[in-house]
Amino acid sequence: MEQINRCLAILLPRQPYVDWLNSLRESRDKIWSLQDFNDQGFAYLIPEYSQLSDMRKYVQDNFQVVFEDALSRGLANEDRWPSKRGRETFEAWFEVEIHSRILDLSEEPLRVRSIRSLAHSLK
Repeated sequence: MEQINRCLAILLPRQPYVDWLNSLRESRDKIWSLQDFNDQGFAYLIPEYSQLSDMRKYVQDNFQVVFEDALSRGLANEDRWPSKRGRETFEAWFEVEIHSRILDLSEEPLRVRSIRSLAHSLK
């Protein structure tokens, strides 16, 4: 077991995100519920900080990247994303949980794959 030098931010969708997804569905598509997402959420490794306030600030400084990633998981077509994607919408649509101690329980080596479309936007 090893401790990873990162913190973890988990985005838990709120009802407005679920409502948005359901507004896009075709008639035979699944109707999503809040529970469908709150069982796992969206997880992001963020830099390691000693203060919770610094971890939260990092997420707030990078909310646009995280918000757009969450939207793309629901719908890749950016033309149908909501036009209002500011901090107020982000906070209304998602709850953010922060975890400061990340342990790797696997004996398999950690593999990292770069997602360039997101990485260039981080602050």
